[in-house]
Amino acid sequence: MNKKSLLFCFLIFISFSNLFGQINVISPIPGKWANKQILYIQTDPFEKADYFYSVDGSSPKEFGFAYDGPVLLDTEGKVTLKIAKVTENNIEEQRVDFEIEQNDGFNTSYEDLITSFYSSGLLNYSAGAVISIPSELSYRFGSQNKSFLQGQELSLSKNTTLSRYLPCELYDSSKNLKWRFIIKTIPQSLGIYSKRDLPFYVTDWNTITFSNQDYIYKIDDGMWNLPKEPVFLDRNENHIIYWQSINYEQGNPVEYFALPKKPELQIQVSQTGAYTYSLVGDDSYTLAIKNDDSIEINQLFTEIGIDTFVGDKISGNLQLQAYSNSIYQGDFFQSYEVDKRLPEKPEISSNVNSFYTRQKVDVVISGDESSDLYVSISKPFTLEEIDKNYLKDDDLFNSVQFEEFIKVPNNHKISFIPKSENVEFYKIKAYSYNGKNKSDVSEYSVIIDMYNYYFDSESTVENPDGTLSKPFSNFEQSLETLNKSRSVVLRVKGDLLMPPKKVILNANCLIKNDNNAVLVFPANSSLIVKNSSLEINDCRIKTDEASLHNEKQMIPIIKMENGVLTLSNCEIVTSFLKNGTVFDSFNSVINMNNVIVSARSNSYISLLSAVKSRINIKKSTLACDSETAILFSVNDSIFECQTNTLRVIGKRGRVAEFFNSQANVINNLIQCELQNQNPNNEPFYYNKESKVELSGNDIY
Repeated sequence: MNKKSLLFCFLIFISFSNLFGQINVISPIPGKWANKQILYIQTDPFEKADYFYSVDGSSPKEFGFAYDGPVLLDTEGKVTLKIAKVTENNIEEQRVDFEIEQNDGFNTSYEDLITSFYSSGLLNYSAGAVISIPSELSYRFGSQNKSFLQGQELSLSKNTTLSRYLPCELYDSSKNLKWRFIIKTIPQSLGIYSKRDLPFYVTDWNTITFSNQDYIYKIDDGMWNLPKEPVFLDRNENHIIYWQSINYEQGNPVEYFALPKKPELQIQVSQTGAYTYSLVGDDSYTLAIKNDDSIEINQLFTEIGIDTFVGDKISGNLQLQAYSNSIYQGDFFQSYEVDKRLPEKPEISSNVNSFYTRQKVDVVISGDESSDLYVSISKPFTLEEIDKNYLKDDDLFNSVQFEEFIKVPNNHKISFIPKSENVEFYKIKAYSYNGKNKSDVSEYSVIIDMYNYYFDSESTVENPDGTLSKPFSNFEQSLETLNKSRSVVLRVKGDLLMPPKKVILNANCLIKNDNNAVLVFPANSSLIVKNSSLEINDCRIKTDEASLHNEKQMIPIIKMENGVLTLSNCEIVTSFLKNGTVFDSFNSVINMNNVIVSARSNSYISLLSAVKSRINIKKSTLACDSETAILFSVNDSIFECQTNTLRVIGKRGRVAEFFNSQANVINNLIQCELQNQNPNNEPFYYNKESKVELSGNDIY
């Protein structure tokens, strides 16, 4: 028997029911699209209706085109599509407004995908093949999904028999581009069918109707006769129907057809939810899908498969027709549902909108109400390079370790706050699971840095917040923010100009040189550190030569009150008009290491004035120059000075004067260049209540 291969196409349309009234427009829909749209209308083959359309807003019936099948709308810009459905007694109209701004995805990772449908609006897909949607794109099908899914590889099972027209949207969120097209799915291989003409036909498995009265018939071992009425057969047994011409002649051929017993319908459901229907019984049995009465069956399959893509759902009722040797035998009726729609991705909301923050982070995770919510939290990840602009997708974060996913209540709350002064990276992953399918994974990540602030004198950003990308550009701008913190690190690039007034710093602050950092103090400027610590590393400090300090007031550059000042690897150059002091300390601690300090004035200069304080100076070079010059004036304090170079220049002065203090001045190089040589100009003075050790010093 010759087999003839014909194309089988059973069309299931995904439509927007009740969205557009009685004219079921599958494509296009309202929106802005990056490709020309195909006009596709789901029509009723039994309804006598004509369709017309126009794309310029004119009357489709009077000035439009006749619609006789899918057609690409060759138009761009803003389009007003009008469709008319004309029946014998009625005219219905429908309007769809959309916009086309073409983009073929040139020079992108998804260029080939866009090209596959760009010119026609249609992508032909063979079951078992793979549609690769790059991760840069998201997608959704029809109108069933509100949210987009991340791009992935999509495929149908190889035995999928149903052919469908499935609208698909692609979205590039980074460029705000959307493409909409139709995927036409077809079977991987053609079914087989050889039409046979028999003098009888079968209905409902059991009913045999003899249609040719020119023959006599015999069933199995029965008698020959000419049945006028349909015959009922028990199809739980095999049967043979014989026939020959009613006009008997010797040698008349006797023909026959074997009716195998009714098979069983076998239904298999895969782990992905795909259906496979097959017949268990005689090998002659094949299957077809009955679409509607107007379509003649021309393809038969040993298996009927029903499947859909991830992100879509199909359901319906099947009329499966069974054939034996291409002769119809009866039907099997089955309902099916393949649901690969994913639950909505969990929504992760935070009190912080940016990737980088300085505050405690509170997160709420909300999942699909009809699904279970699963969450995984990363372990705190410490960033060593804190002066780097990190991005969420930096490779560095691939090494972050996560806890196991655990089921949590909906609207689950999580808080993040570093337990140390480290810069910490945190990440959350969450998905919903409805018992069948898992949603795409939602992610939220944040860097929490509660301590590091940035200053750049050349920055011009609006609304600076002290982050690396939006640094402060003046000190007053940053002071309020700094004082709100417990501990801060201020990384300075360029000239940090202090305000010409007294300012109070309450935070524990470390000032570091980020690039050519200079702290500039204009006239009347003074930094007062209260009940906190100030550490300055590798910076220059100077007074503004253009506005020297007020001659009438002794305003220190830095004043310590109940705090700690630490200077390391710094260079300090100060000038005053008449009188001046560089450092003033009350009930505080001052540490200097590898520091160069130069202070000068016309009348009086003191480099350090300390009361009830503890002073520790090592490996530094300190000099003051004035008519009266005193490096250190120490009262009721503890003073340690080792391995330094100390220089005093003027008419009169001292290296140090101690009142009620304990001091150790050891192994220093001391230079006194004083014009007045008298007992009052000795390098060191201390009263009887002081305990002072002077040893190993070279005095010139």
